[in-house]
Amino acid sequence: MEFQGVFTFVERVVYVATGKRLDNLQRLIVTGTLMNKSYGQMAQEHGYTEGYLKDKGSQLWKIMSDTLEEDIKKTNFRSRVQSEEYSLHSENSANSLENSIQINNVVCSQISHLKLPNLSLSTSPVDLSEMPFCPKHDGRTDEINWLEKQILQNQSHLVGIAGLKGIGKTTLVVDLVEKIKNNFTHVAWRNLALYSSVNLLTDSLFESATVKDLLQYLCHYKCLIVLDQVEEIFSEGKLAGTYKKEYENLSKFFDIFNALDSQSCILIVGWEMPKQISNDRILQLSGLGQRCEKILKKAQLNNEKLWSLLIDKYAGNPLWLINISREINELFNGEVSKFLEHNIMTEELEIILEKHWQRLSESEKEIIYLLSKENQEISLDKLLKLSAASASNISKSVRSLLARDLIKKVEQESQFCLRLLPIIKQFIEELNSK
Repeated sequence: MEFQGVFTFVERVVYVATGKRLDNLQRLIVTGTLMNKSYGQMAQEHGYTEGYLKDKGSQLWKIMSDTLEEDIKKTNFRSRVQSEEYSLHSENSANSLENSIQINNVVCSQISHLKLPNLSLSTSPVDLSEMPFCPKHDGRTDEINWLEKQILQNQSHLVGIAGLKGIGKTTLVVDLVEKIKNNFTHVAWRNLALYSSVNLLTDSLFESATVKDLLQYLCHYKCLIVLDQVEEIFSEGKLAGTYKKEYENLSKFFDIFNALDSQSCILIVGWEMPKQISNDRILQLSGLGQRCEKILKKAQLNNEKLWSLLIDKYAGNPLWLINISREINELFNGEVSKFLEHNIMTEELEIILEKHWQRLSESEKEIIYLLSKENQEISLDKLLKLSAASASNISKSVRSLLARDLIKKVEQESQFCLRLLPIIKQFIEELNSK
């Protein structure tokens, strides 16, 4: 009998129940039992008392019995594990994801009987090869504490960090991962811009694996997986969170993973979020506000009294402010007043906003156009009157734009109104002038 295969199986069962791997004494008991040795023989050979080994053995068999929901004991362990070993290798992998695993109270016990794939991270439990280098974030303590609570204390399965490009999502998550990675047995960072399909993504985590394999591993081990640039799995020209065809299986995966009894977490980072993440599990990352003054000070810009206007116009976005600071220094010798007077759109920022614009549906673009013509916030009621689209379509599109953080909801005279970001309004004006 192949002992290593048995150890792998028993360790998986024990880990599901206790979160711990087999210790040396448990391995000794498993080995002796497989060799048809009595507790007395094992005790004599290894210097333990027979009673002590019996107690430890009873604890191990109880763990396995409770986890597998059947009576496991020393007398039937050898025959039982041989049949289990057979079943592990005869799993029918042709079943589809939605048919092979059902969302119910026993989903983890179903998964615990399946063979685990060979995890490519097994030789290096922490695989952060795709995590970018970022300088430590300044002033995001509250956000990191919120995320840490969601992941470690609330044990949320899916947690999202959303926001516009340059707002600091990835940098924040780098800080978070470095802080909490030791709480997990396996940690991986994947940039979805590098994978054109869900199959390529799972293959990067496992050797010849499927989405179902990923579910099995997340159920059995305490994993933290970061999926960065998640917008890459969604279609352009559609409402936020509409999957590309080659990634539709991830939608089913997220549904099932949410229902599992698991200690694992998938941290999703991007411009838009999967609909499977509830709003109370999404951190919509806002700008740094007046803390951006450090960026402008480092850039040695003049007219300090006007810095707040810059910060407001560019939504406190660190990357955008770094970009325009360079433009102000190169073209206006650091004079903020001159830059604001001429209302210049930098080439780099135009490219960034164009990418956001391309992702919008036609109904979202119509709303952006309507808001850009207004000089103040407008109510949803007024927007419905301005648009020829149905109220239902307008409502869906507004929610999508709010999720993308391209418009803001503000309270005005006891009603909610919609406001377009100043830089987005300028972008539309530039677009119309071409």
